[in-house]
Amino acid sequence: MSNVKRTFLTAFIALQVLDVASTEWALAACGTCHEGNPVVAATMAQLGAWWWVPKMVLMLALVPALARGRVSFAAAACAFMAIVVVNNVVSS
Repeated sequence: MSNVKRTFLTAFIALQVLDVASTEWALAACGTCHEGNPVVAATMAQLGAWWWVPKMVLMLALVPALARGRVSFAAAACAFMAIVVVNNVVSS
């Protein structure tokens, strides 16, 4: 595995943690905000404070697939997640 791909995979994992943290922060900081993703919103309603566990399991399950794919796939996944994290921070 190339260092570039390894860097993108590490960034992808870090962005998952930042997504959870920024989602929690945004929802706590804004009394009228809500989760925009209906699947995550339903998971939050069902699991409460543990909503992030299935999200992390699913996202971490993508890491081996990203590791086998092209670097551009890992880069695109990172770009998408970076947009999500920025949106969480800006929206609050």
